[in-house]
Amino acid sequence: MNLITYSRPHFTDSSSKHAIDQKIIKELESYPQVAELFKKARETLKELRLPELTILTDNSTDSLSLAETNDNIIKIKSYCSRGQKLMAVIFELQNLIQQKEKNRIIGTVRNYTREDFVKAIEANEFEIVKRTVQITRNLKRQGVDIENHWE
Repeated sequence: MNLITYSRPHFTDSSSKHAIDQKIIKELESYPQVAELFKKARETLKELRLPELTILTDNSTDSLSLAETNDNIIKIKSYCSRGQKLMAVIFELQNLIQQKEKNRIIGTVRNYTREDFVKAIEANEFEIVKRTVQITRNLKRQGVDIENHWE
């Protein structure tokens, strides 16, 4: 795995041709909408008392998803194209930001039927997808080569 840690980006290994490199992260941070996501993600981590944001390139092939978030760690699959990596970082930043809401839903699980609980979690996830589509469309209009597998 190649490690990228944030306060200001620190890259411990970019030797892999599949690593999320400094250029991609700097490019994403140069777009105001995405820079705001990085800022909100850092604030969320602070509120949840978690360590700083870490983005890893995951070389495993054991999942169908392009990326996943666990606490302060975002893992992006190394087999993703550059455009998929851009989209995956945007999606997973939002996933991290929404963790407080997910924690609230999970914390009140006894107030939900099983079906309503699943609906609440999926509604939260759907909002993340809609925002990701909106941001990627805006970036495409600006000429950014970014992929979105929901369109």
